[in-house]
Amino acid sequence: MKIINQNLPKKFKGYLATELLEMWDKIAHKDGIVPGTPKDKIRSMNHFLRQYKIAPVYKILDIDVSPFDNSKSKKEGVSRTYKGFDGYAPILAYIGKEGYVINLGHREGKQHCQKGTSEFLMETIWYSRLVTGAQLLVRLDSGNDSKDNIKIFIDEGVNYLIKRNLRKENKKNWLVIAKKEGEIYSDISTHILRPL
Repeated sequence: MKIINQNLPKKFKGYLATELLEMWDKIAHKDGIVPGTPKDKIRSMNHFLRQYKIAPVYKILDIDVSPFDNSKSKKEGVSRTYKGFDGYAPILAYIGKEGYVINLGHREGKQHCQKGTSEFLMETIWYSRLVTGAQLLVRLDSGNDSKDNIKIFIDEGVNYLIKRNLRKENKKNWLVIAKKEGEIYSDISTHILRPL
């Protein structure tokens, strides 16, 4: 791996910088981390990549509908939510690990979570870019597993994670795909987020 930054230290937290870069290179090319690699070395690599801005930095953007219970209320727009009570179903967007609200939309309780989401996503991406230059990683629940959303993320150059909505798909078929294409992590702390 060729790194342009010439101001890197020879060692970082007791490990050679070249070792940490080689480990990152293996991960970036899907070879993965060698089993048995000390957790401290993996953490050191993560800190090294962040401190010297070698790996991309993502700003997490969580978006979800959060039904509010307004049972026994006569307020306009109160209706049965998917949670089984009367209320509203606002859509909220939180940015960063601190979870600052970057956007919200007031919605009737009966409204499906995907209705109006495309416009909300475009607006939220725009607001997010006003406050950060970092790459965005949007996380959505399975109610927003929609090709419309995926198209927006691709068109806008935004990374995304959407929980899969299996609908009526056969779970056994997905297990076959997972066994064929997936990787098993016995320790989640060794899994490192990399660009999509």
